[in-house]
Amino acid sequence: MARRSAWGRTSTRRAAWRSGDTGSLLRWFQLLIERYRECPELAWGDYTVLDNGHHAVLAHRCDVDGATVVVAHNLCDTAVDVELTLTGLEDQELTDLPEDASVKSQ
Repeated sequence: MARRSAWGRTSTRRAAWRSGDTGSLLRWFQLLIERYRECPELAWGDYTVLDNGHHAVLAHRCDVDGATVVVAHNLCDTAVDVELTLTGLEDQELTDLPEDASVKSQ
């Protein structure tokens, strides 16, 4: 059941409208939830915080049953580049999950 907001719109209409906007915060959270469900490493893996040299970036890896997910959270208001050392993942193909793009590790 939809409730009316202070602006006279129903919350379900706003959510439906926003879900079609690929740049919306709602769509970003939907994407994060999808990736979380696709990656059991995030729920069941052993977490390791990774040194990245930047005070506003939290990077960590999650390992379980021979699979690894690496996540970097940029907590500052500008884009930054960080370099991560991923021991045991040399010469592996890495996938940028939000973008579905593959890159080769070095």
